Amino acid sequence: MMPIANVIRIMRKVLPAHAKISDDAKETIQECVSEYISFITAEANHRCRSEHRKTVTADDLLFSMSKLGFHDYVHPLSLYLHRYRHLEAADFRGPPRPDPFLHNPPPTTRAHGPMPTTLGGGPMAHDLGYGSGGPMWEGGGGGGGVFMNGSGVQGPMMMNGFDPYGPPPPYK
Repeated sequence: MMPIANVIRIMRKVLPAHAKISDDAKETIQECVSEYISFITAEANHRCRSEHRKTVTADDLLFSMSKLGFHDYVHPLSLYLHRYRHLEAADFRGPPRPDPFLHNPPPTTRAHGPMPTTLGGGPMAHDLGYGSGGPMWEGGGGGGGVFMNGSGVQGPMMMNGFDPYGPPPPYK
């Protein structure tokens, strides 16, 4: 079972400050969360066993979520995982090197004449995942910039300031 203190902390983040939470509600959510975790983990473990592996990875969990019908969570969690891995790699290797696509966009003309441009970032910028502002997780392409430009997430995944496309929380 997930510790009740963790459940309460998560519940308080999404409820108004003045809201009271009954003990029954806390226990019910604790049971639901624990069951959900067990459900996803069992499917991921089954996948690992069928592939003769002993370690369950984050990708196994995402695959299991998709297979079990939790499609709405897979994309935001995949983006979050990608950002987390990117930041962890940067911490390990030091500051990231400049991206040549960001600082030296490809020319828009060639010997045979002008090349088509999209998103203002150079030829075929959408194919590269780059737009006028940089990589898609920095607001420059791939769907209109939903990360660092403040537009955030809209819809059912947005919960009182939680942004699955935002930076990962600091490691404690």
